[in-house]
Formats: sequence, structure tokens, C-alpha cells
Amino acid sequence: MDNTLQDLLTLVEKGSVEQRCAALLVLGALKISNAATAKLVGTLLDSANPVLKDYALRYFEEVQPKNNPAQLLKMLDDGDKEMQERAVRSLTGVGQAAVTLLIQGSQDATRVWQMNAARVLAAVRGKAALKGLLQMLSGGTDETNKVICDLLTPALREMEGKELDAFYDEVERFAAKLDVKQQRPAAVSTMRLLGQLGRPQARRWLFKYIGADQHPAVRATSSRVVRRRSASMNRTLLAVGILVAGGTIVAGRGAEQAEACPQVVHFQRLLHVVQGERDKD
Repeated sequence: MDNTLQDLLTLVEKGSVEQRCAALLVLGALKISNAATAKLVGTLLDSANPVLKDYALRYFEEVQPKNNPAQLLKMLDDGDKEMQERAVRSLTGVGQAAVTLLIQGSQDATRVWQMNAARVLAAVRGKAALKGLLQMLSGGTDETNKVICDLLTPALREMEGKELDAFYDEVERFAAKLDVKQQRPAAVSTMRLLGQLGRPQARRWLFKYIGADQHPAVRATSSRVVRRRSASMNRTLLAVGILVAGGTIVAGRGAEQAEACPQVVHFQRLLHVVQGERDKD
């Protein structure tokens, strides 16, 4: 096997285009994923020959080498949109092994590279990936930060319990370190995230930026989030009150009497309205 592998690598490096493509297919089929192989195949991702480039990427799509995903990073801002998409899918398949490289690479990367990296991080999730997305917000523009927040929205909806609590703590720590005047896009994005997370304690931080001395975008976003959460809380309390009041009436009547009672019918209608409004938040 060692001799066969060496012959394949020699073909990849020095063979004709047809031989190199065939060798890449065999390497992918055999799932050869050691660092030396991934590094050699990765050099073909810079090839001016689109056929070699395509077959090299096929190798990574097939093998998804978790010990050396760095070669795929260069494809995130490739001139070919399809190549970008394939690199995003491959890195997402690599998973957590790609997270640190993506975070480190995003600091000096192009906007296209950063947005594709954010897509991978949002899909992979996990504590390190989500923290990396917050770091990207700190130096982002209004446009890029909106994209990142939009990418986080589906992930937030799927979070539960401890994962959601841990992410809220991370966002709160991130918010506390922000210089709102110097990092306005990050502040606005953080306010959006806090609004989606829906923790009432977040209002303590949000209330500080409602004043007239704040940037209009900061003031408007903080005010909107506070109002939305307050309205949602009020409707929840109202729903509880309706249930309690309705239950009190029902308790003094039989089942048939309660069903026909005008007050009970009224409470049921109110509850449906409140629940419908709350679901819109």
C-alpha cells in the first residue's frame, strides 16, 4: 500500500492532467487523509487549470480531512462562486476542526471570505464557533453584521436550556466590553441578539443607550428591543391573569354551565388574541 500511495502522489505532482485527475479520484475513493496528501492536493487548488482545481476540490469533498482543513480556506473567496459554495459545504462537514482556523483567518480576510467563514461557523455552532461570530461583529460594518445576525437567527431558535443560557452569558460579556461610540455596528447587532434571546436582565444594559445623546441607530435599536420585550412580558402576564380569572369562574360552575358562561367565552377570546400577538414577537 505504501508503494501504491507513493505512486499516486507522484502522479498527482508530476503526471499529465489526465493522470493527475485519475490519481485524485483514487485518493478520494481510498479516503487517504494524511497531512502530506492533503497538503500536496491543496497546492492544486491554486492551479490555473480549472479541471485540476475541480478534481482537487473533489478530493477534499470526498475525504473531508479533519486533521488538515487549512487547504480549503483559500477557496472561500475564490473567483468562482460555485467553488466558494463547495468549500463552504466541505468546511461545514469538517466541523469543529475548522473553527479555530476560520476565526484566525477572518481578521485580515476579504469581505467575501469573512461572510463565507461566518456561514460555516453558524452551521457548525458550538461554543468556540459562536464566540468567533461575536468577535467578527466587533470589527464589522452595518452590512456584514446584519448578515451575521441573520445567520445566527436559525441557530438561536434551535438552542435550548444550557446552550441558550451559555450563549446569553457570552453575548452579555461581549456587550460589556464594547465601546458603543467607536463600535456602533457591533453595538446595534448586539442589541438585536439580546432582543432575540429575550432575557429580561438585558434591559439594564439596553436602557443606558436610549438617551438623546446616543447615535440615532443605537437609540432606535435599543428602544425598539426594550419596547418589544416589555410588550411581550405584559402580554404574558395578561394571559396568566386571564387564565386565573377564567379558572376562578369555572371553579364555581359545572362543566356545562361553564362552557356556556358568557364570561368564560369572553376570557377564551381574550386569551386567543393575546397568544396570537405573543407569537408574532
